[in-house]
Amino acid sequence: MKKKVEKLILSWLLIATKLQLKKNNPTIIGVTGSAGKTSAVKAINEVLKTKYSVKSTLTGNSETGIPFEILDIPIRNWSGLGWLVVLKLSLWRLISHWPKYELLVVEMGIDSDQEPKNMEYLLKIIQPQMGVFLNVNNVHGLNFSGSDTIKAITAEKGKLLLSLPKNGLAIYSQDHESIVDLVKSIDVKKLAFSIAQPADMQLLKYRVSLKGTEFVFISSGKQYTLKIEKQLLLKESFGGLATALLLGQKLGIEIEQGIKTLEKNFELLPGRSTLIKGINSSMIIDSSYNSSFEPTAAALRMLGEVSVRGQKIAVLGDMREIGKQEKADHEELAKIAAKNADEIILVGPLTAKYTLPQLKKLKFAKTKTHSFTTAYEALETVKKLVGQHDLILVKGSQNTIFLEIIVKEIMEHPEQASKILCRQSKYWNKQRQHLLD
Repeated sequence: MKKKVEKLILSWLLIATKLQLKKNNPTIIGVTGSAGKTSAVKAINEVLKTKYSVKSTLTGNSETGIPFEILDIPIRNWSGLGWLVVLKLSLWRLISHWPKYELLVVEMGIDSDQEPKNMEYLLKIIQPQMGVFLNVNNVHGLNFSGSDTIKAITAEKGKLLLSLPKNGLAIYSQDHESIVDLVKSIDVKKLAFSIAQPADMQLLKYRVSLKGTEFVFISSGKQYTLKIEKQLLLKESFGGLATALLLGQKLGIEIEQGIKTLEKNFELLPGRSTLIKGINSSMIIDSSYNSSFEPTAAALRMLGEVSVRGQKIAVLGDMREIGKQEKADHEELAKIAAKNADEIILVGPLTAKYTLPQLKKLKFAKTKTHSFTTAYEALETVKKLVGQHDLILVKGSQNTIFLEIIVKEIMEHPEQASKILCRQSKYWNKQRQHLLD
């Protein structure tokens, strides 16, 4: 019975979303990838709104999140009778809500290759004319079938680009072999970005410090510099910024104008490598929103590159739902962490099982390694470790790890947590409370 009700609700949301979109018939830009989607959508939104009226999905990216965003229904953990409110709101929006926008930028996140959690289902809701494929890694790899997880994830996410009309535009990463192979069969206009090799927009130099991040890149034979002040962006973040600039150029916004806009207005969302003042004149790189191997490795490398007067501390939580790579990825994490951090705090059973033994094998100083089951258990140790002018990277999955708990305790101004940390709603407060029960 429950499944029938859920199917009925999804069917109605699909229909309602399609009807709402007919009011505007906007050009739809779909953005997918395994990491950095929300930041990319944010960058695209900032660039495109200098010339167009734009609506972007910044909080919902799923089979329910996308309809909620388009219908302007609050994103909540609706359940039980709450769905009656959703049905009533969606009907009311169809009757009374007539927003006007030319472009719709949609984050398209998938957790599986099965409906309704896959790309095929999302493409029933919206049909983008332009598509972006940022990257691919083992996020949610546990939920994909087949012996080659990366290939399976690429195939499912890649349906976005395969679905584009012949007059469409595909923007993709040149740095992922599986993505490059996929786009060979696509007969649309294609533009590529890269941090390592020739592309339509190629990164040449990357510099990061506590003052901010600088990207030097080349496009059509011309060199450009993009500086994002007071924010620490991963080298791999270039993909999202490049996508925004490439889309802007395609839609009549010069690269120079796009750069000025990003330098002035772009801000990372909470928990996505945001820089926060900590206790004892320390600084926190808050990347507590989620975690998988490639983004975590990139964050650790960035930690290693930033010059600070104090120590570098890495607080690393489990990387969840990565499937067959679980053991190998957590073991490899130890090698990268040992190269880039002075102190390492591990949180969760997977880091305890796989990462901690590898750190011991690497002969990383025993007094510099700490392991805990939950974030609450790690609090006192982390607070004692943070010294003058230290830099603390905090990164872990959201699935019972919730490292924002630690970030709040070591912030200089914890009273600001509700505004600058991820997952601060009543629903997530209840989820964190379960760790103490």
